[in-house]
Amino acid sequence: MTSHTIVILIDHKGRDLMGAALIAHHLERLGYVVHLEPLQSFKTSIPAWKPSLVIVNHIVHANMANYSAELHKRGILVACLLNEGLCLSDSNRKYMSERQYDNIHCDLFLTWNELHTQELIKYHFVSPPEHTITVGCPRFDFYQKPWDQAFLKQRKDSRINILLNTTFAIAHFYDRSEEEQHQLYKSMGDGQIRETVDYKSLIKAHHDGLHKLPEFLIPLIESAKYNIILRPHPREELSFYNDFIARLPANQKALIRVDKKESIQSAILNADIVLNCEDCTTSVESWIANKPTITLTFEKNPVFFTKTYAERAPQIDAPDKLIAAIEHALNHPEQEEYKAVRDDYLHQWLYKMDGKRALSAAESIHRVITELDPQPDFPKDFTSMRRGLKLRLNHLFNEPSHSQFKHFIKKRLFGENCKQSIKYRDYLKAVRPNEASSAIEKIRKIKNAP
Repeated sequence: MTSHTIVILIDHKGRDLMGAALIAHHLERLGYVVHLEPLQSFKTSIPAWKPSLVIVNHIVHANMANYSAELHKRGILVACLLNEGLCLSDSNRKYMSERQYDNIHCDLFLTWNELHTQELIKYHFVSPPEHTITVGCPRFDFYQKPWDQAFLKQRKDSRINILLNTTFAIAHFYDRSEEEQHQLYKSMGDGQIRETVDYKSLIKAHHDGLHKLPEFLIPLIESAKYNIILRPHPREELSFYNDFIARLPANQKALIRVDKKESIQSAILNADIVLNCEDCTTSVESWIANKPTITLTFEKNPVFFTKTYAERAPQIDAPDKLIAAIEHALNHPEQEEYKAVRDDYLHQWLYKMDGKRALSAAESIHRVITELDPQPDFPKDFTSMRRGLKLRLNHLFNEPSHSQFKHFIKKRLFGENCKQSIKYRDYLKAVRPNEASSAIEKIRKIKNAP
């Protein structure tokens, strides 16, 4: 029985929580104590839980580089598992593999594909290099049995369920200040990723695409044949969608809803067909789940609309073509004309899709901890003790450690339907203690789970 504790830092609960919980499930079976905390708790988690290893979602920005160096100094192992780990473009893969800061330290990197693994080894990102391990994407295990039991639901009516994943993640920056737009630019690689240099054109493409989306929605709603679930990107604001629905006649409002709380795994598994807006990882997830998919195209900015996705799903660029395309896909859900190219893509970029990727990640973590046997030196200063106590106290109120009273009140008054500062958005997307425990409990209840 191990005495080691592990902290998994979660960037966005809607996308990342269940995958982290599945890794935690396998680690607990190996004897570890695991805490799931929001990314913003990266400092307070150390004095609160005294981990031997911390899993982060990246180590490319200065604050995370400094954090990795601090953990290393204290003898705490640093592991990395990207939450968007495809790294499709050469420039993005290079950026995510180079040591952006000299003080970066990484003991274990779990990648989605071999191309990224080899790039990390090339740039000596991990010490030692053999601790760069290709495992695939753990959260995609839920598209395989028995893990899909965590999300499958009974049908409520006979209408076709259409899931429409929107991807206008930076549209709201169109109306933001120059300072906020530049802050976005810095967060997207600060000029080191070629595709994001012209960030203003990216913002405009998302803004214009968002405002064209209702043209595609109206014929679907007016047909009264479908239940439409709009699932915005985790970084989107909801006011545009809520305002659109509010303007609909009462009988049509019942046919469409915005769902940002349901996990993407649940949304895909319970859909009959999935519509995506230009390039989107949810297309890949839909292929894994064997769901028919259609791509809606808007501005076709080359950063958001690539050949990779265009060759692997029907492309619809006009609202009057959409219903016929949906009916054809429902009548031929296997979409055989795309199967071979989809399978090649999945194998190249996601390694394996056998429902055992979270287990592979957990076993890799176990091997590294066993090999290195960390003996951390935890901080004992007053500031650290205060931080740890704050995290534990906030847990009593089911709040994240970085909770602020003004955000607590704002959430209860307005929820997500308001203009969101960066700090307020971080507060909303942070996983709460009861959400973490519920995720793990849901996994424990799965029948015939290994």
